[in-house]
Amino acid sequence: MNHKSTMSDDEPLIPNVSDRSSHIGKTNSGRWSFVIVGAVLMIHMFSYILNMYVLNEYAYLAITKEQYPNGMDEDTGNGTGCALNTSTNAFKQQLRVQELQSRWSIYCTLASNIPSIFVSINIVSYSDVYGRKIFFLPPLLGTMLKSLLCSIGIYYELTINWFIPFFMVEGFGGLWIASLAMTLCFISDLTKGEKQRSFAIGVMETSFEVGSLLSSLLSGYLIKYTKGFLLPVLLSEIVTILGIVVVLLLLPETLPLSMRRPATPIIHNMKKMTDFYTSQVSSMANKWLFVLAISIFILTDFSLGSVNVSMLYELGSPFCWSNVKVGNFGTIETLVGCVACILMIKLFHYCTTDQVIALVVPVIGVGSTLAMPMMRGTMSKLTPPDLQGSLFGSIAAVEAIVNMTGSVTANAIYSATVEVYKGTVFFVNAGYNVIAIILCL
Repeated sequence: MNHKSTMSDDEPLIPNVSDRSSHIGKTNSGRWSFVIVGAVLMIHMFSYILNMYVLNEYAYLAITKEQYPNGMDEDTGNGTGCALNTSTNAFKQQLRVQELQSRWSIYCTLASNIPSIFVSINIVSYSDVYGRKIFFLPPLLGTMLKSLLCSIGIYYELTINWFIPFFMVEGFGGLWIASLAMTLCFISDLTKGEKQRSFAIGVMETSFEVGSLLSSLLSGYLIKYTKGFLLPVLLSEIVTILGIVVVLLLLPETLPLSMRRPATPIIHNMKKMTDFYTSQVSSMANKWLFVLAISIFILTDFSLGSVNVSMLYELGSPFCWSNVKVGNFGTIETLVGCVACILMIKLFHYCTTDQVIALVVPVIGVGSTLAMPMMRGTMSKLTPPDLQGSLFGSIAAVEAIVNMTGSVTANAIYSATVEVYKGTVFFVNAGYNVIAIILCL
């Protein structure tokens, strides 16, 4: 492969901007296209995170009932089964439930992420061949089907292990990782200049976080006021269907036929991902693509794999939080990262470049929340227009692998140490961040 790039910093990926309107479907401006694709991403993330919160809390209750059908030896008097007194039998039972749920989370993570690695690589890369719009559908359909199957499982009170194949169904759609990667391809088609692109990517990742924020905020209240888990999961399904309708009716196609690359077999298509790091895709790409890819592997939310563990920790002692408190905490955590990301991207652009921002921000504390848009924007600018899908497909594969590894590791550590010291996993995550800071210096 020998793509030579002579693009200036102000040149869009689709060269003839005046021709772009003919590929925007029913929208009349690029700005409206940004709004639509941002809404699709937000909808998918809302549904995915709502499912995550509800199913984790449902699993905690279901495992408790399976292990102790006559009820746990509660000593708190609040009906939660959360024991504060570490010397009681109830506390030991609680630790047993948390250990079993950690193992269940490992199986669910593997079931969903292993297929998603191969699916996301190909559907995102093939958007360079067949266009962007159609490939927004598989991840949404996967989440919709999982929500449907989980709602059936909850209604009929199936054994919790039945839910593991439901996660696999979602994985064959590519998960949220494929949705995010497709959104980034879409944005790259419409933006010009490294700073404009990285800021637009930052805005899209903010919409991604807004979906997460809303779902975490509502999850606890939905469980509380609907008095169960079925209706929240059904809501997740309905919201995903709305996203599918938006894609079919409103989302424009941004990659014209003249900019698409020829079709290749799946094996060659997957090999194309490695070309970014083994051959010269543009006049200056080799060095930065390699450095940024390594940075992404280090910084791509390895510690986010502990999200399920954090929820488990909050439900148990010493916190014994309710569903509402767990959701509110997740909302605050997401909000801080979301606001910090978008504001600091804009502020840093006044005084430095994306490359510098990507390598410096882990040191100052915002971490991957801010670094990721910078790295994605720079990598996109260094990549020819007909390879944007392949680029973001390779990034999606890295994200899927790191998220899966982080989640499996966190849950395995928590399961093994829950009876010794439950906070061990958080020290391990802190270690990941320290290593990331050292490597970025």
